[in-house]
Amino acid sequence: MPAALNIHMVQKDIAIDRYFTDFENGKIDQSLLEQRIEKLGRELRDLHRHRDYLRRCLDTEPPRLTNPDPATVSNHIGEIIACGTPAARRSMREATIRQLRLDLGSATATPSSAQTRPHPTLPNQRSRSPPC
Repeated sequence: MPAALNIHMVQKDIAIDRYFTDFENGKIDQSLLEQRIEKLGRELRDLHRHRDYLRRCLDTEPPRLTNPDPATVSNHIGEIIACGTPAARRSMREATIRQLRLDLGSATATPSSAQTRPHPTLPNQRSRSPPC
């Protein structure tokens, strides 16, 4: 789970606690407290839902492509990237990238393609946007 999501959730919890403390110390009235707590509660619930969604995505194992045809994969790369599920994109990466070379000195990653040559397509097919 991304650290930024955890940070946002902790910040919302801290803000809620701060509003309760301010109310208990007489710094804000009850109506303001209720408005702020309702808003922060909605935001916190949204963050929890998003966190749960990300966990489900990470737990979902992508379907494995058995003997993928490089030509078929190359014809659908744009569509998979634009419209595919996270599992489909992960599966496509696994089918098309044979090796990933990491250079820690320059902080770069260079993929080696599992595909020998791209499948020929008509020029107008390449410029079309995928039908999502």
